[in-house]
Amino acid sequence: GGGGGGGGDAWRLVYSGDTVAPCDALCEAGADADVLVHEATFGDELADEARAKRHATVGQAIEAARRMRADTLVLTHFSQRYPHMPDVSADA
Repeated sequence: GGGGGGGGDAWRLVYSGDTVAPCDALCEAGADADVLVHEATFGDELADEARAKRHATVGQAIEAARRMRADTLVLTHFSQRYPHMPDVSADA
């Protein structure tokens, strides 16, 4: 990424709302971002429900970060559905 280490270097922040699957245009426009903030409404175990409601899963947000080569991924979503974060495998 751009390295926002305080020396005046610019850094890139990309935000994605809750959208279905990794968006090709977002991944291209956000290539090499320092930080990707991505909504993730559903855990991967609810992928069918996510697709039906046109929302992203945790795995889809991780895939978007991989595709754009983002240095850091921040997952966001506030919901009563999850009293805790869904499990994310160590190799994700």
